[in-house]
Amino acid sequence: VYRDLHDDLGARLLTMVYRASDDEQRQLARAMLGDIREIMKRGHVDDESLQEMLARIEAELLTRCEEAGITPKVSLPSDVALEVSGDFSHHVSKIVRELVNNTIRHAEATRVVLETSLEDGMLVLNYRDNGRCDVPDLLHRQGHGLQGIHRRVRDLKGTLAFTAPPEFSCRFCLPLAERSATS
Repeated sequence: VYRDLHDDLGARLLTMVYRASDDEQRQLARAMLGDIREIMKRGHVDDESLQEMLARIEAELLTRCEEAGITPKVSLPSDVALEVSGDFSHHVSKIVRELVNNTIRHAEATRVVLETSLEDGMLVLNYRDNGRCDVPDLLHRQGHGLQGIHRRVRDLKGTLAFTAPPEFSCRFCLPLAERSATS
C-alpha cells in the first residue's frame, strides 16, 4: 500500500506541482507530496525528544491557523528531557492535525488554543477553539476524523474528553512512562 501511494499518487501530485495554474494549487500539491512522504516514513519513524515533537506540532498549528485567518495560541512545557517513540510522535501529530482540520473546516472559529503539560507521567494536551460546535453531532455522529482521534488515543492507552459549548474543547492524556526515557 505504501509503495502504491508513493508510485501512483506521488506521480500525479508531482504532475500537479508542475502544471498548477497558480501558487496556491502548487503549494497544496507540494504539501500533499509531503504528507505522502510522511506516510511512507511511518514505518521508519525515529524516536525524538518530546520537545522536538511539540515544537513540530506547534509550527504546523501556527502555520495552518494563520493561513486560515485563525489566531493561534500555544503553550508548551520547557526543559523536558524525555524521548518519545516515533509511533507516539506520529499519533500525537495526527491527532492535533485532525483537530485543526475540524476547526478550519467546520467551526468558523477565530481563535485556537493548544496547551500542553506534564502531569503525573502523562502528556496532557488541551485543545479548544471559539467556533461553533453541534454537540449532538459531536457526541453521536462522529465522522472519520473524530473516530480516528478516538482510535489513536486508545492505541496510546490514553484518555479523551470532548466538551462544548460555549467553546469546543478536547482534552487528551497520554501516558509517557512506557514509551519514554530520561536523557
